[in-house]
Amino acid sequence: MDLTALGQQFGLSPQQMEAAIGGLAPVIAAGMKRQSSGGGLESIFEALQQGQQGWGFGSASDAGNVVLGQIFGSKDVSRGVAQQVAESAGISSS
Repeated sequence: MDLTALGQQFGLSPQQMEAAIGGLAPVIAAGMKRQSSGGGLESIFEALQQGQQGWGFGSASDAGNVVLGQIFGSKDVSRGVAQQVAESAGISSS
């Protein structure tokens, strides 16, 4: 799926999608880099494997919350990041 099609699913224009990805990519990369230095990537992969085996995720949203919590340190921080990126991109954080 390309980013334009993904954006359309959420009612975002290509420009809004580009702004959102542009805001999120560096923050996610920084979080992943921070996690990789302390073995955190392993915990992300473990969480994903558990979800694939049906141990912990009721939905894709649950999986996303776990992974983002691992990357950013907590679900609350990831929501704060989403809010900041949404504001800068001119879109809803939902």
